[in-house]
Amino acid sequence: MLRDIPPGRIDEMLELVGLRERGRDAYKHFSLGMKQRLGIASTLLRNPDLVILDEPTNGLDPAGTREVRELIPRLAEQGHAIFLCSHLLHEVQAVSDRVAIVKKGRVVSQGTVEELLGRGQYLRLRADDMPGLLRALDAVPWVTGAEAVDGYVRAAVPVARAAELNGILAQRQILLSELSPWETELEDVFLELTGAEAVA
Repeated sequence: MLRDIPPGRIDEMLELVGLRERGRDAYKHFSLGMKQRLGIASTLLRNPDLVILDEPTNGLDPAGTREVRELIPRLAEQGHAIFLCSHLLHEVQAVSDRVAIVKKGRVVSQGTVEELLGRGQYLRLRADDMPGLLRALDAVPWVTGAEAVDGYVRAAVPVARAAELNGILAQRQILLSELSPWETELEDVFLELTGAEAVA
């Protein structure tokens, strides 16, 4: 029942989801993205602490997907905890603060997006002498790991120490042709943790 909803609350929620100007329009004229946002607005009428969104962009065109994706951070800014369940991992990565990865009903990893991606903690290196590069990295005490991945070396080194590492390698006659932060996507982390294979 809407009788116990405070006056103006409906307009406030329509404003939040960007539908204030369409508040008098017939539902049948709404796009799928607008219907999704209207559904979220109706959920928010009673000001819940937790909002659960299950595949909120499923079936939406690119414009509708963007509308819903941009709405999620606004909901969080309003003080709502948002629980987003989605298989679109690039979307999860774009809008989430914390992530849990589930395999067969069990949480296999959780943490902030930055923690899961290891942002700022890995370097991507390449040199003409790749075996020599790996040996040289192994001799640096604060390099906590290095492995060959897809033609590069991924080294567990804080990005802030990249210049220092480059100097050490140059002293050891290892000249790098590439040195950059190792950028990881949530999808890569998911596939590694779950042992799943990407579907072509």
